[in-house]
Amino acid sequence: MSASNPTPVDNPPGSQLFDPGPHALGWRGAALIVAFGASMLLIGLGGRRVLTFHEAVFAEPAKEMLAIGDWIVPRIAGVPYLDKPPGNAWAIAAAMRLFGSESEFVVRLPSVLAALVAALASALLAARWFGRTYGLLTGLLQLSSVHVLLQARLAESDTLLCAGVTIAMSVFGLAVVAGPRPRLEARWAPWLFYAALAFSALAKAGIGVAFVMLACLTYCALARDRRAVRFLIDPIGLAIFLAPTIGWLAWAMHRCPEVRDAMLLHHFGRFAGKQGHHEPALAYLYLVPMMLLPWSPLVGLGLSKVLREKGAGDPRWRFLACWFVPGMCLLAFSAYKSRHYPIPLLTPLTILATIGLVQYLTLRYRARRPRLGMLAVLTVSAAIAAVVMIEQTRIQFHDAVAGLVAMIAVGLLIAIYCEARKRVVWQIGAMLATVWCVGVGVQLWLIPGHDSYRHQAELAARINRAMPPGKTLYMLNLPENQITYYLQPPLRRIDTPSYFTEEVERQPHNEYFVLAPIHVAEMLHQRGEAHVLRVATEINSRYMTERDRLTFFVWKPAALAAQSSQPVAR
Repeated sequence: MSASNPTPVDNPPGSQLFDPGPHALGWRGAALIVAFGASMLLIGLGGRRVLTFHEAVFAEPAKEMLAIGDWIVPRIAGVPYLDKPPGNAWAIAAAMRLFGSESEFVVRLPSVLAALVAALASALLAARWFGRTYGLLTGLLQLSSVHVLLQARLAESDTLLCAGVTIAMSVFGLAVVAGPRPRLEARWAPWLFYAALAFSALAKAGIGVAFVMLACLTYCALARDRRAVRFLIDPIGLAIFLAPTIGWLAWAMHRCPEVRDAMLLHHFGRFAGKQGHHEPALAYLYLVPMMLLPWSPLVGLGLSKVLREKGAGDPRWRFLACWFVPGMCLLAFSAYKSRHYPIPLLTPLTILATIGLVQYLTLRYRARRPRLGMLAVLTVSAAIAAVVMIEQTRIQFHDAVAGLVAMIAVGLLIAIYCEARKRVVWQIGAMLATVWCVGVGVQLWLIPGHDSYRHQAELAARINRAMPPGKTLYMLNLPENQITYYLQPPLRRIDTPSYFTEEVERQPHNEYFVLAPIHVAEMLHQRGEAHVLRVATEINSRYMTERDRLTFFVWKPAALAAQSSQPVAR
């Protein structure tokens, strides 16, 4: 990345400050992106925060796959978990087997790797189309965006979905869309496209396929490009996609017919409002900019530059619009909306943010009177005011938040100094280093304080110590199954307490060790003797009420309890 005279032929809209460089990312650029992202995402990835409920529903099936060898139907304590395909659980199980560990660090590692792969795919696309400098910046901006810092450190399926969609769209763009370099003519390009599409389908079912195919078909219709159509109907590529996806679905439905209804519910139920919460129709107008922070203000600047220089007619920008717009229209029709749903669609906006960043720096360096001293004074004044306000309001973790504000202020002052010295590369480095430090600081200082599931993991540790060797722990009607990951087998999960009592009546034993919400313990106490051994110290207030407080107790059926209480005849 060098500040010099521009190369006029292939310069994208926005730069007279940078030499975009050759149209290839290069191994040094790729290594820098990986080093930047890995160093930021891996710090504090492990036990500073236990697995959340949404992480455990992938990690526990992975653990059971390794234990019982059933790789087709994901299970939680033996009961099929049909909400998602097994792709994420497969990835987590592979990491567990490779490292010989079930730690939080290992469980979350596939998501981090997926985030790095997605950033590299975005960078390769931007580099080939706009130059090495733009590719490098695109990868770095993507890894330092809020959506990566939030989702890539969680063992959920969204980052794997993003990686699959990004690889597929990047390969399609390089093979079909005209750019400054010849199109990618490799015979394996459609095969990689469909392999990535299958990866996204196995990670989160049909939504990734919908994103990719909507974008590609829309581009085919607008561009009227036969090359694109031939690319999509490649028979070997289609076989690569259909074999694992349809093969898994057919096998899973044969083993567990409920898979079909679960897939339909989770695909169409959310759109029809049968599942999840209803959100405002325009929710993504603020959710998308939030997920692109701190770079979202640059998207508008980059878009205005593209439109002003009539770059919208360029097939590259037409393709990026097809990547983003149809998918967002699909999400807008859904009654249930979430901040992480648009993540696979954000690469086009990241490329626009890169154009906007270069344009912003160009305008700043061209300004006759940049007023850097005034900008420095405003930065210091705003930081002091923010710190005073934080200390006075005494918000949660106020000292850590004040420290992060001070860190941002120092980073901005360094960037201003670099601008005064006309060191544009160092200025960008100061911006990225500030985001790196803030991201790591949030993970180390703030996130552990929001570890809302740690009390359940600690309860599981106490239960493991109290359980007699070889005894089965019955889990009845748990409101959430996060604790299952931290319990030692043998476990028996029964979601309907009446089934448990019917089983007891058929084959009564002396005593049963049970983990259940407190209201179930009260119900069983009426049908026998229940002696409480452990009680959860907290409840997850967002999802549970006091009736759902987890209780570990030993229970004897009424008939056996009466027998044990009778005096022994002499």
